Amino acid sequence: MTEFVKAELEAGILTVTMARPDKKNALTNEMYGALADALERAEKDSAIRAVVFQGDGDSFTAGNDMADFAAQSKEPQAERHVVRFLRNLAISTKPLIAAVQGNALASEPRCCCIVTWFTLPRPHV
Repeated sequence: MTEFVKAELEAGILTVTMARPDKKNALTNEMYGALADALERAEKDSAIRAVVFQGDGDSFTAGNDMADFAAQSKEPQAERHVVRFLRNLAISTKPLIAAVQGNALASEPRCCCIVTWFTLPRPHV
């Protein structure tokens, strides 16, 4: 996977851990790519019966790492990984479970609809 996304298969369960506790597991574009890869792996592997997403540390996720996305906003493919992740969430045939502890925030509601809806802060413009 990546430095900040770990995947472990045990007894038919693919556990995907967002491992960036110092940033409350804020998601970078690269992390979205790794999460999308994990979902694709699960779809292709009949030995994987379910996927569990979890966060390392005291938060599930703080949502998007805005500094990372701002730095990549000028690249034409900047949102490719996010779109691929959201598409893979929507079409997954495997049970998807969010093992939520602590905060679970998202700037995009579909990122948190793996199991349930969470409080979504909205910016006031």
